[in-house]
Amino acid sequence: MPDHLFLKSEAFRLLGGLYGTATKNTYEHVDGIEKLGLDSLLMAAPAVAKGVAKSMETDDMKKTKRIREILKSAEKLVAFATKHSVSDAVFWETIESLPLDAFANETESHGVKNACDKLSVEIKAALETAAAKKQMEIDEPKETVTPKSSAKKKKKKKKGKKK
Repeated sequence: MPDHLFLKSEAFRLLGGLYGTATKNTYEHVDGIEKLGLDSLLMAAPAVAKGVAKSMETDDMKKTKRIREILKSAEKLVAFATKHSVSDAVFWETIESLPLDAFANETESHGVKNACDKLSVEIKAALETAAAKKQMEIDEPKETVTPKSSAKKKKKKKKGKKK
């Protein structure tokens, strides 16, 4: 096996580990270096999704022993994106376009078929959740703050002079 294929598989295993660990934390409950790490993972999510999609197109990476790592990392990436409300349209378009059905139909491995089916279900659920959140944001009336007029001046009654 060429070294670069091993390194790609290993890279996806490590990325899956990073996103899997970060799924356990919520943004509100971390601070300092953890928050910086979480921000970095959020910013990198679209690029990682593109990497997953590109690797799934490569013939050498379609072998069962390599595709498992890609599918695992994609699963953890989707879980992370769902938990942290990733709203990047490019990210979700890329994830939605993954050829999971094709892999499930082409492979003889039951593990890969199950992983593809499970990931496909998770992606659909995440997209529905994202759409519901977006609809709730649209439906919620925005609080309009009207500027309060400055205190009205009261007219003083002129008192007549006493005679």
